[in-house]
Amino acid sequence: MITEPIAARLDQFESRLADMRAKLGQLTEQLERGPAVVDRTMRSRLTCPACACRRLLHATEVLDRAEAFARAKMSLVQPGMWNLAGVGQFEAWLCTECGLVEWYVPDLSAVEIDGTARRLVDGGDR
Repeated sequence: MITEPIAARLDQFESRLADMRAKLGQLTEQLERGPAVVDRTMRSRLTCPACACRRLLHATEVLDRAEAFARAKMSLVQPGMWNLAGVGQFEAWLCTECGLVEWYVPDLSAVEIDGTARRLVDGGDR
């Protein structure tokens, strides 16, 4: 036989369990509807993923080592010896606290995938 105080506690427990199950169902639905991949980059979150610092340096161009007479931008491909306008020019995001750097190439349209120096690796669907 269950006493009154124990029965009341059991009812409270069952009510809380039902609430938690309902909330779990809602969260599961949200996860299923949400994005498959969470973007954790400095560029998108404006926060360093390593140390959570929010003071970042965005370098819209990165200079490559070049002859003294020219300032060449760092890029994936240098089309010719005398052509300093590289293809696939880099930009970088840097954390001012821990020094983490993220490199990006905003425009890949003119970069040739040759299978040797530049290979396309396809990880498939996530």
